[in-house]
Amino acid sequence: MEIKTFVQNLNTRLKTFLDVKTVYGDPIDKEGKTIIPVARVYSAFGGGFGEDAEAEKSGGGGGGYTHVEPLGFIEVTAHETRFVETNDWRRVAATVLAGAALGLWLARRNKK
Repeated sequence: MEIKTFVQNLNTRLKTFLDVKTVYGDPIDKEGKTIIPVARVYSAFGGGFGEDAEAEKSGGGGGGYTHVEPLGFIEVTAHETRFVETNDWRRVAATVLAGAALGLWLARRNKK
């Protein structure tokens, strides 16, 4: 197998696999709303192939990494279209800070 053919086959397979629909499915239509999942999908891969013409041997190998991160969804209605974020880091950070402040306040209060 030539390296060009190997890479083309790998690329074709990855394109069919690395799709938001593969992870989340098709958009959902219900009660006048359409929900479209949104995700960040990325991958990295490498591979190699070699031949020893004298020994008439060849070999190859490869490896890769794929990551899918849900970001939210798009909600489409007759009146509006909006993006709803599922990972609002500002809200998470504010909750953690509020919890830490409350914990410090309670610790000081209990010492008295």
